[in-house]
Amino acid sequence: YQRRVRAPPMSVFIAQLKRLLGVRAAATASTDAVAPRAAVAAWQVDAALRRRLAEHVASTSATLHSLSRLVQSLTTMKVLDHIRLLLERSLAAVADARAASAAGRLASAHQRSQSALVDAEAAFFDRDMLAMLYYPDEHNLAIVLSFFLPLCLPIVGSLFSEFRRWRERRAK
Repeated sequence: YQRRVRAPPMSVFIAQLKRLLGVRAAATASTDAVAPRAAVAAWQVDAALRRRLAEHVASTSATLHSLSRLVQSLTTMKVLDHIRLLLERSLAAVADARAASAAGRLASAHQRSQSALVDAEAAFFDRDMLAMLYYPDEHNLAIVLSFFLPLCLPIVGSLFSEFRRWRERRAK
């Protein structure tokens, strides 16, 4: 009797856990309300791995494209060696993930796609890169002007007075 009472709530819990983990049930009406007794099927694991693999590769690609556009738009930003290494590792991991996926090794492909995403985001959010974002050209101009403007004003004033004297001498 106790087993029959516990079975429906546990099957609902298992079905909800599968949805939470992204493991989809078969496309029949009976499996939407109550999960089957069997554990997660191999095809469900494969489908979840393929979905996560595609999400990781897409997110990695978007992050790398954003970083590329950022570096191209800010001409003063330099890509440091450790960031370049992270980018190369991320690109290699994406290529490995695609090759492993094509070969049917989904677990390996998923692992490589995860490491590609981690490396791409580490490169994008690196504190050295973020520090360069907050040091724009206008900041450089403000620093240079604050040093050289006080020096240039007396020189420009002297040139103007010398020009005036030259013009007065020439007029006589």
